Amino acid sequence: MEVRNWTYKDFPEWTEVPDGAEMIPVTGDEPGTFYVPDVEYARPDGIPLHLQILMPVSRREPEKSCPCIVYVQGSGWMEQDCYHSVGRIAKLAERGYVIAVVQYRHSGQAGFPAQIQDARNAVRFMRKNAQTWHVIPDQIFLAGSSSGGHTAVFAALAGPDDCTENGIPFPEAQLPLFSGGAADPEHLRLSRTQKGVRVMFDRNQYPGVSAGVCGVIDLYGCVSVRREDDFPSLYPRWQEGGMDTSFLSHIPEAERPGISERATAVCWITEKTKIPPVFIAHGTKDRIVNTRQSVELYQTLRKSGIPCELHLLGGADHGGPEFWMDAILDREVHFLRENLRGTV
Repeated sequence: MEVRNWTYKDFPEWTEVPDGAEMIPVTGDEPGTFYVPDVEYARPDGIPLHLQILMPVSRREPEKSCPCIVYVQGSGWMEQDCYHSVGRIAKLAERGYVIAVVQYRHSGQAGFPAQIQDARNAVRFMRKNAQTWHVIPDQIFLAGSSSGGHTAVFAALAGPDDCTENGIPFPEAQLPLFSGGAADPEHLRLSRTQKGVRVMFDRNQYPGVSAGVCGVIDLYGCVSVRREDDFPSLYPRWQEGGMDTSFLSHIPEAERPGISERATAVCWITEKTKIPPVFIAHGTKDRIVNTRQSVELYQTLRKSGIPCELHLLGGADHGGPEFWMDAILDREVHFLRENLRGTV
């Protein structure tokens, strides 16, 4: 055989099959994943934040541009293990999606809404660098699990536009009814003192780049922090240094009244809300995040006319392999394909 710089097309194929050997045909379309670890996307307050990027590849189309899913790994808002789900999420990448797993500032560094600001900057980074990472820039989705589900839902709720300067006003008149009894902690009672409060969902590090997305995948998200049993195994609630208090502890004292409502997704959703379609999945025996949180989010979205779907996994706990089985991935891919036309 001649030794030279062969092209794939010109290189002669081996055709002799020895006795006892087998020839297995392939097409070149077999899916694989190329993983790029620890890509820095932002540095708020001097804190470097990274993405774990997975790109679908095949021999026939090694650099094909694809839709993108910006995925926020859950952690109870504490320090994340952003490598935890890389193996599992590769299954979704192989179905034709660039995945960017988001590291956010954890609650030891910053509280609500810092994690949301970070996720929105991750969306902007992937859109701005779409050519580098083979992303179709107007086909980006947000996704997240547990506290990452909270982050993803809120990052989409904030809309496509930059609100760094003025924030977004809290819709105090639309708060759902919540009756706090005399024995309830004061910060669990529904506050009506929200008039004029604006939440800073952006610290945009990419001016002029949209944070808009086509849809949201919320996996067992802790989208509420206002009820005593929102976290059934977190007892007692509201302890100093606890998961929930750490998440909300960076709020200035003057802004504390009503913070539980401002950090609860359903309190933001009205008929005027312009959140993109939402896919929700939750186990029915979730000991960490009450299943009711996803049910209420689903019901509130439906009531407000926002396209959504809820998938309850019978007997599933908080996360686990069940959420990465083909039956769920098939439904997620259907949701993603249905909403590609809802580009931003």
